[in-house]
Amino acid sequence: MYKKYYVYRHINLTTNNIFYIGKGKKPKKYKSYSKEYGRAFSKNGRNSDWKKIFDNNDIKVEIIFETYNEKEALNKEIEFINIYGRKDLNEGNLTNKTDGGDTGGNIIFTDEHRNKLSKSKKGKNNPFYGKKRPKHSEWMKKEGNNHLKNKTFVEAYGEEKAKNIIDNMKEKLSGENSSMYGIKKSEEHCKNVSIGVQKAYDEGRLNREGENNTFYNKTHTEEVRKVISEKNKLAHKNGLFDYDKYKRSVICITTGKVYKGIVDVLEDHDVKYGTLAWWLNQGRNTDQFMYYSEYLEQQETHKE
Repeated sequence: MYKKYYVYRHINLTTNNIFYIGKGKKPKKYKSYSKEYGRAFSKNGRNSDWKKIFDNNDIKVEIIFETYNEKEALNKEIEFINIYGRKDLNEGNLTNKTDGGDTGGNIIFTDEHRNKLSKSKKGKNNPFYGKKRPKHSEWMKKEGNNHLKNKTFVEAYGEEKAKNIIDNMKEKLSGENSSMYGIKKSEEHCKNVSIGVQKAYDEGRLNREGENNTFYNKTHTEEVRKVISEKNKLAHKNGLFDYDKYKRSVICITTGKVYKGIVDVLEDHDVKYGTLAWWLNQGRNTDQFMYYSEYLEQQETHKE
């Protein structure tokens, strides 16, 4: 896998000052170095301050960072802009108008630029000047996305388009592309989430029972069942899935009462099955409930 993203800088050879930091993405196919790092060598889409330097001086292009991860490249762009400093903020020599990272953060508009933008969209210059709202827009204003409510992606878009949408979402949100990639949640965070979920259940804001469950009255296809079955068998074979956990006794720490299983606990305590199972399997709220076998092991450890 090649390093797809890069960060570059432009150097004014007359003054040897770095005057621009940018980020680019390599194409899948290229015939030369300048095509591989196309954005770094491009003159298109540059601001007027950059063009003044380019038109009156010789410049040098340098690739200063490469990575597989776009987010990492964006963060490096922000870091380098912060190091060299923006000219419009009187922090350095860079002609960059934002703090980088494709966010448009900290952009400064001059009064002249604001007036130009305003005039360019007024009166006859407005693309909707003298036009009526199209029928589709009127329909969207009234109906919005009501035609998608209570429908699966397949029902709303068709099987092929739904698959493409889901695949694109997976690619953008999973693995290194996920905003939570490499970030470990703290114990305090997990505890607060657990408390928040339980509170939502108690207040009736999170009800997934009966008809409120999104999977109510639905069944998995034979193909999905087969996949789930194969995954569970493989996990069990490799020791990653413990069926006995669902049959183990549970002890209430506050009362000392031992129950045969999770279901029996629900008869005496106001707690949801899923919440309690999550507590037990993740080792949360051990001051209230524990698997009895783990409780005995803990007691033996304390004795030693």
